[in-house]
Amino acid sequence: MRKPAAILITLLLVAVIALQILAALNIFPRQERVEICPVDAISMQNGKAVIDKTNCIGCRRCVAGVMVPSGYLEQNSELVVDSLGSSIEKPDILATNPPLEKIEETKKTRALKKTPETEKAPPAKKPSKPVTAATIEAETSESKHRVDAVKCIGCGLCAIYCPTGAITMLNNKAVINPAKCINCSICKTGNKADFKGCPVKAISVP
Repeated sequence: MRKPAAILITLLLVAVIALQILAALNIFPRQERVEICPVDAISMQNGKAVIDKTNCIGCRRCVAGVMVPSGYLEQNSELVVDSLGSSIEKPDILATNPPLEKIEETKKTRALKKTPETEKAPPAKKPSKPVTAATIEAETSESKHRVDAVKCIGCGLCAIYCPTGAITMLNNKAVINPAKCINCSICKTGNKADFKGCPVKAISVP
């Protein structure tokens, strides 16, 4: 009975050593470390994640890992973190960037909301040709607004709050369609209500 057990242990040791050798030779693909929080708003205290509400921009990358495809921020976050004290609390990450339900707009039935900026803006131009991901990327250079792809973190907030749906996400980056853009600058400076504009200042006007 001892021989089978000894053989099994030996085989396990050989397998472990073989795996270590393969790992040392970089046989297995390694995943690069990705900084989830783009503004360093998360730190560790006493083994718990602590969110700095002042720096938090509500992009939810710490929750989902990537941007929310639909663009909606959930009303109730399941994220629970240790507060600066000893109690556990849910940070109000939607305080500065609430979901679209609060401003009565949706992706499917988005209508141009009347604001001082949009009332003065010219009507949107009709596209002269079918708009695809390729044409949007090619024509973005003609828009008055520019998106810095290096700074853009793909949070999708600009796409959520764009009143005409001129901003889409392509390869996790914001892309502006000049055929729909009315140059209201809400994506850049906010709507003077519940959105403060691009949190990382990735959108500019040359």
